[in-house]
Amino acid sequence: MNSEIIENLRFLISSAKDRDIEQGVSTFNSYIEKLSSTSSEKLVCEDLYRELSGMQRFADFNTKEWQAVQAIFNAIETNR
Repeated sequence: MNSEIIENLRFLISSAKDRDIEQGVSTFNSYIEKLSSTSSEKLVCEDLYRELSGMQRFADFNTKEWQAVQAIFNAIETNR
């Protein structure tokens, strides 16, 4: 699960940088670090889920970015 989530977070970072925006970049980098170095994966994933849920209201995601966000939600929900 972590690798799928991390892959999608990396895509979101790359996409934001390609569009010359900082939307979520530091947050996504932080979650990549946390997921790569923690033994409490479920807690980190739940925090990420809440963070992305909040971002949905204000974020300017394009279609591919929304697909990545949805893939993260699906990965977390599947492993609850």
